[in-house]
Amino acid sequence: MPHSSRLFRRLTLAVLLAASLASVTVYFREPESGPLHAVQARLVEAAAPAEGVVQRVAQPFRDAATWARGLGDAAAERDRLREENARLRQELSDREIDRREADELLQELNYTESKAFATLRRREGLRPLGARVLTRSPQLLTAKVVIGVGRADGVRVDDPVLSGVKTVDLKAGASLVGKVTSVTDETATVTLLSDPTMAVGAMIVRGGRTTLGVLQPNAGDRTLQSLGMVDPTRVVEKADPVVTSGYEVDGFGSVFPKGLPIGTVTGVALRDTSVFKEVQVTPWVDLETFSTVIVLTSADAAGTGSAAP
Repeated sequence: MPHSSRLFRRLTLAVLLAASLASVTVYFREPESGPLHAVQARLVEAAAPAEGVVQRVAQPFRDAATWARGLGDAAAERDRLREENARLRQELSDREIDRREADELLQELNYTESKAFATLRRREGLRPLGARVLTRSPQLLTAKVVIGVGRADGVRVDDPVLSGVKTVDLKAGASLVGKVTSVTDETATVTLLSDPTMAVGAMIVRGGRTTLGVLQPNAGDRTLQSLGMVDPTRVVEKADPVVTSGYEVDGFGSVFPKGLPIGTVTGVALRDTSVFKEVQVTPWVDLETFSTVIVLTSADAAGTGSAAP
């Protein structure tokens, strides 16, 4: 009996295959107006409503799948664009830093080749020594930077330190930022004009006349300087240049040579209760952003190696 059942199924399958092949052959051979084509058309017409229902039911699921894929693609594109944006911002920042540093170096070179420095070199016996800023102190209680030259390069305590500044008004090309206050063989610490401990003998230059004073950091704004002990009878106006005086004033001042650029007058006041004029000075150099300097060290200190200061 089982053998007869298997034989029956095989015969049935063979008959169905033969019928299918015959139907396909007849279908392709008969014209489009033939009976098989007509049957196919009726079946398609009968199934059309059901197919439409299936399409409507399935469409939300297809839309959801498409939305999910699109959301994933959008998130991936967003992340890629964020990374690209961050890279471009960093590249732009690096280029801006390089451009600013190149401007500083160019102006420092202009200063060392200027008549003002040639006069200073002859009068003071100074030589320029270029260096990069290595580190900056936190801008809370002190204002100092560490530069990449030291005792082995001839740097000494109290050497003036300048940085380049790009401006049409400052023809010399560099301006005072501070002085060396400690030295190692390879590095030097520079105390900036904005440090609370700094006091610089300075003068306002107006035509052929000079007005003396003592320059100190502004207590309310560390980007500014206050020139104190200014004679109230002197004429001082905005945009007047301020340079080092080269000597002490009433026991205050510095060892800076005369004539180093510092900044310009940006405010003048004379209060009824004050004996002196109050003069506000804006330094030529932004004391928080410069990255290169010139140390004006003694020409006879060159090549001193690691000798004691």
